[in-house]
Amino acid sequence: MLPLALVSADFSVPYLDRPYLPYRRHSFWYGGLQDRFGLVGVPTLPQIQRVLARDIGGTWARQRGNATPALHMTFAAPQGVGLAALVAGEERLIAAHEDAVQASLDFMRRRLGYRARVGGKTSHVPAAEVLFAIFHRCSLESASPYLHTQVLLFNLCRRSDEAWTALGTGLITRGRAVLELVYRTELARYLDACSIPARWDTEAFDIVSIDENIRARFAGRKWTPESTTSESNRSVAPLEKERGRTPAGKAKRVPTGYAFLRQQWLQAWPEAEGFAVGEVETGNMVAEPTAQDIVVGVLNALGPEAQGMKHQQLLRHALVANRGMVAAEAVDRQIAEHLARDLRARGNEKCFDVLAE
Repeated sequence: MLPLALVSADFSVPYLDRPYLPYRRHSFWYGGLQDRFGLVGVPTLPQIQRVLARDIGGTWARQRGNATPALHMTFAAPQGVGLAALVAGEERLIAAHEDAVQASLDFMRRRLGYRARVGGKTSHVPAAEVLFAIFHRCSLESASPYLHTQVLLFNLCRRSDEAWTALGTGLITRGRAVLELVYRTELARYLDACSIPARWDTEAFDIVSIDENIRARFAGRKWTPESTTSESNRSVAPLEKERGRTPAGKAKRVPTGYAFLRQQWLQAWPEAEGFAVGEVETGNMVAEPTAQDIVVGVLNALGPEAQGMKHQQLLRHALVANRGMVAAEAVDRQIAEHLARDLRARGNEKCFDVLAE
């Protein structure tokens, strides 16, 4: 499930100043509100702290007491995608990851809003503009090359009367599994277009071109980041060293950063010198199934088991079955609508449509 954390006003952003592996794109602001605040370029810590402190001018209208200033999310690429992208140098996979993250954020943005009294009852009102700070990262913080994106969603928006208020973030906290499935669905769609074989089931998703021995070799390594002071190192990974001692008791030095990863990759799998996970193929496209086709197929495949499942469980099966074959807009709403309609027809009045809230 998508990692999600609450962010306080004194939140520090340690990854803002860390060096990165190659292929990093600039971090950026997104959502529309950045123009109101004059936020341009790469997000900086002073800018982020200013927004967290709600130093935005005007009157801050609180919602449900002291609202959390922001939410922090991490979109992490599967291990095999990270290995192939950062070690084998498959830059297409980095672009695929970033495009999938963007699709998930677009999906989220269209559903964010605030609670307001409309016609005598409390309703969810879509927010015209929100604010994200997005950090695309390639690092060695885990035991294997780690391709991921850190996202801060600031908990504020403007009401129709131009007053500031907090977002209704319950949709995000309840729908984390759906957001991650949107990310993986979009990633799978890109991999399919590039003819990169992937393994997908209800528990895991990854490319299949990476030998399990290689995965285990990287996963078993221990990393000790060292500080970097040279400005020339700002675009590459932190210096790394393997934990080990020579007979004389001195620390054993090994190649650092990207060169070290590449060396370990080649030692584990010499054939990786010419490694490629697939070429883009065209001309073999088939007709896309409709959202209704997917829902009907899932319900038929599950049979009686579907009767006892909650709507979110069935939606998970539908999105997994989709495997990126249907365009993003269809994934957004049509699958959910067809599924909700089918469940209501079966007499399940308690189904909760997290996508259409």
